[in-house]
Amino acid sequence: MPVITKTVQLYDGFTLLSAATGVIDVDEDRQVFMLSKIDNAGNRIETVLNAPINQVVVRGQATRLRFLVGGVRKMVDFSLGSTLVQGFGLAGEIVGGSMNSKSGVNQVVAALRKGGAQVHYWSYWKRVGLIWLIVIGFFVVIFAVIALAALASR
Repeated sequence: MPVITKTVQLYDGFTLLSAATGVIDVDEDRQVFMLSKIDNAGNRIETVLNAPINQVVVRGQATRLRFLVGGVRKMVDFSLGSTLVQGFGLAGEIVGGSMNSKSGVNQVVAALRKGGAQVHYWSYWKRVGLIWLIVIGFFVVIFAVIALAALASR
């Protein structure tokens, strides 16, 4: 697929209240990345970022990505619903992961990596793996403390 186009929530300011609708275009043939604001009809009204893919720095996790191009930083969210439900524990992570896989963020991240962008992205599975490692580690520590207490009381 030479051109990937995804609609996103574009955050222009520091809060979620600064959200506007935007669109990301990744042209794999021409090696160009573009982020634009769009109006309610879907027409591009302002180009926010436009650069060769290899000049783009991407950071993020789940459905949120932060782009840095030439000193300009912008954050986007591919699925606001996914972001909201992931705060509700493991069940929220599972539901958010399902929404994440349908959002298109993985496709955009893969195209940016292929084009040479610097990508620092924590996928859904990395996040879930880390959560499980923390949970298992917590139970191992609790078990070890109980076992040591039982041995010390003999």
